[in-house]
Amino acid sequence: MALIDELRAESQQRQIAREQAEQERTQRERAFLRRALPRIQQAYEYLREMVEHLEVVQPDTDFEFFLPKSEATLALVQTDYRVEAIPGQTPHRVLLDYTATGSARCQYRVTPRSVAEDVEELLHKHAIPHAVQDYRDDLGHVLGQQFSVYPKIPCRIAIELDPAREDIRVAISNHDSPGVRELRYPPEQVDAAFLEDLGNFILRRSSSLIQLEMPEELRHRLRKRMKKEQRALRRRRLLRLILPFTR
Repeated sequence: MALIDELRAESQQRQIAREQAEQERTQRERAFLRRALPRIQQAYEYLREMVEHLEVVQPDTDFEFFLPKSEATLALVQTDYRVEAIPGQTPHRVLLDYTATGSARCQYRVTPRSVAEDVEELLHKHAIPHAVQDYRDDLGHVLGQQFSVYPKIPCRIAIELDPAREDIRVAISNHDSPGVRELRYPPEQVDAAFLEDLGNFILRRSSSLIQLEMPEELRHRLRKRMKKEQRALRRRRLLRLILPFTR
């Protein structure tokens, strides 16, 4: 029975190790929740009061929404703020939803078709309202797709506990372009100063704590736009210098 005894002993040791690991994990999670739950509750109370005031104040939140594979943008303004705690009494997750709306849709073409299909997938994945149709050359060959993007963009900021990583995750959806960007903070950092900064970020004011990494495509387009504006500024300055001598 030596083999059975050996297997039994190893099985018992492994079971004890698993139980100890589970006990340690449970203890760490409980310690994390003691630190983090009050922070999530504080975030909910802050956002709930902010939304109440925004129903009356309605500050200026105009911004440009960048579209994938296009130089065009949507001119939008934020509205219809809604906040929700999940679950209600001791929330592990807080959602702030709002809508960015405008007066005019944006139409643009994307080629080749493979790239257009990626754009279609991105818009669909992030619930960007749009219509799409093929456009063709004179011989009827499909060159790409034409997109019509409608100015009603769903935006969300989700603040949630992540016990596995022992931090608080902030997910920001459709802030200035289609997509979700993620930030993570230790519970101690989600304090009153952080929430004040988060409020400024939501209202598109200056923010020091919330720093989003800009997608490479968007960064490239902004650099291109900046160069174009700088060239236009130089032309205007040159004209001001020349015009007095042409009169």
